[in-house]
Amino acid sequence: ESKSEEQGDSKIITPEAQKLLDRAALLRAEIAAMEGKTVQEVETEARSKKESETKRRQDQDRITAERKAQSAVDRKTDGSFLEVPNTFDDMVRQAARAVERAFQDGKTRQTVRFNLVGEAQSAVYENEWPGGAQQMYREAGGPLTAALLREVRAPTKNVNDFNAQRSLAPEIK
Repeated sequence: ESKSEEQGDSKIITPEAQKLLDRAALLRAEIAAMEGKTVQEVETEARSKKESETKRRQDQDRITAERKAQSAVDRKTDGSFLEVPNTFDDMVRQAARAVERAFQDGKTRQTVRFNLVGEAQSAVYENEWPGGAQQMYREAGGPLTAALLREVRAPTKNVNDFNAQRSLAPEIK
């Protein structure tokens, strides 16, 4: 067991957890020595950075929720403007409707392009992908594609006609 367990007001720290705490203390001491600061100053700086990042994320979530609520109120259905979705769910919903309309118009081969955002992110802010293409797919591309495929409802009218037109063994000329 590598976690600390709470019993009442005191904490029991396992040997693995203690090793990690000791390693973190050594790293903080090294950083303080390199930057010419005290360990306390390094810890205070790290704590303030963490708090500012948490506040930034909360503000981003609040703004996203406000925009989502506002777009729900302002949404028109007469086609007089192009709606650019900001959230994961809005992008999937709009893409699914477009795929269904195109399919009903006879378009069986389509390309869908998404702005790569994670499920909890907004398209308003630029996303950084330090993990490259693998991270983009893992955190955004895969979930967006899976959500789109779950959302699309495009029934075929004449399944038998489609199978007759489609040849599994194409003719070679």
